[in-house]
Amino acid sequence: MIRWDDHDIYTLVPAATPYTCGGRGVAPGDREKGALFLYPAVIPGIVVSMDTLETVKGFLMQPVESFRNQRGTSLGDAIKYFLIIVIINAILTVIVDLIFASAILATLTQAMGQMGMGEVFLMETIGMVVVAIVLVIASLVLLFVFAGWLHLFVYLLGGRKGYAETAKAMIFGSTPYMLIGWIPVIGLFVGGIWSLVLEILGIRELHQVSTGRAAGAVVLSAFILALIIMLIAAWFFISLVSVMPLSYQ
Repeated sequence: MIRWDDHDIYTLVPAATPYTCGGRGVAPGDREKGALFLYPAVIPGIVVSMDTLETVKGFLMQPVESFRNQRGTSLGDAIKYFLIIVIINAILTVIVDLIFASAILATLTQAMGQMGMGEVFLMETIGMVVVAIVLVIASLVLLFVFAGWLHLFVYLLGGRKGYAETAKAMIFGSTPYMLIGWIPVIGLFVGGIWSLVLEILGIRELHQVSTGRAAGAVVLSAFILALIIMLIAAWFFISLVSVMPLSYQ
């Protein structure tokens, strides 16, 4: 069961937490059933904005209309939204990784005994938390870098609404990936394709260009970037192979 109040900020808490919702008492029977309630954030917890939930729903269900509604949104507000979905992605990724790590450690424990396994799991947990923090920071930095790269092609193909609109297209277009990309294999593939399609729609709607121009900008930017990376990797590999014989002389 979910109960809403008139406020626009809510916190997810276990149903067993005693409270009143907007002055309306919650029946003990509801809590005993293990329900989760959303109520005004008055205790520490995960704060969820109704606007954010509606934005997520919009880009998943009605992306074209949602992009049109975001034409007047500032880049600062878009970045706040991006940080929320990136943090959600990072938390879920850490949880999944810890589940896999626990399974591996359980197998090692059976084979090697309990010695040192608690310490290993603790270090693994701390390491993954650090990775999650780095992931959030890196995602924000890479957002501006890749938005600049994409905007170059958007501009070449007729987009004249500015860098901020390109960044917003990437931010809101990343919604599916951030929400399901943490799912092993399937989430990465499905979320990536879904977000790519939304990014094209975002460029089209925010820059008000044709679908072909928007798709061309996104595909060209991704293709040329991948080509550059492959050329750099090939050059590094060839350089490494060419110097390896010298180490045996």
